[in-house]
Amino acid sequence: MMYIKHINQTDRLCQSDPRQLPRLATRLSSRLPMSVKLSRQRTVSCLAAALFGRLWCSQTLLHPMAKDQDSPKPRAALLLIDMQKAFTTGSWASYFGGRKEVTDIERACEEAAILLKSGRLPSETPILCTKCYLDRAQDEPYLEILEPLLRKRPCIHKPTMDVTYNPAFFQWLHEQVEKGISVLVIGGCTTTSCVRVSSTEIVGQLEEQGLTGKLRVVVDLKLCGARTENFQPTAEAAPVLVQIYGRELCRGKSAVDLAVVQMKRAGVEVLEGWDW
Repeated sequence: MMYIKHINQTDRLCQSDPRQLPRLATRLSSRLPMSVKLSRQRTVSCLAAALFGRLWCSQTLLHPMAKDQDSPKPRAALLLIDMQKAFTTGSWASYFGGRKEVTDIERACEEAAILLKSGRLPSETPILCTKCYLDRAQDEPYLEILEPLLRKRPCIHKPTMDVTYNPAFFQWLHEQVEKGISVLVIGGCTTTSCVRVSSTEIVGQLEEQGLTGKLRVVVDLKLCGARTENFQPTAEAAPVLVQIYGRELCRGKSAVDLAVVQMKRAGVEVLEGWDW
């Protein structure tokens, strides 16, 4: 089976320099026994197919991210929802139980501050903030850790849990898409209410807004916070959640778990951190 050795040698040489394929095919063809003799054209075709298959396997199967790594990252905008004192030390926090209920919201705000100061966020990244409490001094400001980072960023009032109720939101979003933005990353508080409702409503209105296929909506859970109670796997005991999701799905789940389910069902991408 000496001709097998010739084929393997030719295959290795083709991998190192595919431009040598015709010349090597001619040499290989001359060395093959009559029983397996191929025309030069057929030999070239066979070697080309083998070489392509080898390269495809090595680059795609063994390195499935190779194509993605070569592609430019999509340009993303950031929407930060209601990162206000209302949810950590103000009226909302007091109503729901004070400090013990807001530790995850504080964590999310700290993560947002880390991101904004890290240098990982491209300098040209569009950022839009929302606020829902505007009247009281203990509610309206951003948390101290975010105040110097966000005070000069554009901010709109969110009159309900749904940011799309303010027409200024889609006006801003259209402007960003026209500038090349193809991803909207959402963070804020709380995961189970305003983030959930706003993200699903945005996705639900993309077609109406003429943005179908132009924009991905991503919720970054690392930048989202919820009250402590909503992480307890007790959704089955909440009549409203059972009515929405059914008792079977609620069993062993938390309100945060179910919010993630609803967002994904609506077409929102839910991730543990967006790669800026």
